[in-house]
Amino acid sequence: MSFEITPSAGQLREMLPDLASRMEEDFVIDQLRRLKIVFTKRRLKKELVITIPLTPNHEMNIRAVDVGPGGRKEFVTFVRVPKARMGGKITESAIRETIRAHVEITELNQTDNFIPFSYTLHEPDVKTIIRAALEGAYQTRNLVLKPLSKRIAK
Repeated sequence: MSFEITPSAGQLREMLPDLASRMEEDFVIDQLRRLKIVFTKRRLKKELVITIPLTPNHEMNIRAVDVGPGGRKEFVTFVRVPKARMGGKITESAIRETIRAHVEITELNQTDNFIPFSYTLHEPDVKTIIRAALEGAYQTRNLVLKPLSKRIAK
C-alpha cells in the first residue's frame, strides 16, 4: 500500500492492526488508572478482559464489543455526530470516539438464584461505562455495588 499523502488514522489502523489494538487498550487502561480503582487485566486470544472487584462480593468483567482489523476486539468506536443547531450557532459534523463494551457483573460466591447481569454499553468513556453498569444493577436488582478503591485495598 502506498500513499501520496500522509496516511490517515484509519489507514494506519488497517495497516498496523496489532499496534492499533495495543494503543487502544492502553487508552482504556489509562482511563481506569485515573479512576484510582482496583482492576486486573488479562488477555484471551485477541481480546482484553478487564476485571474490577466490587463490594460487596461481586465483580465486573469488561470486554470490547466490536471486531476490528486483524480480528482483534476493539473498545473504541468512532461515531459521526451530525450538524446541529444550538441557539444561533450551527455546529459542524464531526467524528467522535466512544467506548463500546460488554459488561458482566457476577457474584463471587455464586448462589443458585443469582443470574449475572449482562449489558452492552456505548458511552463516551470507561468511567461512564462503569457508572451505567452499576446504576443498572441498582435499578434492576436494588444492589448497591461499588468498585474497590486503591486507597482501601492497600
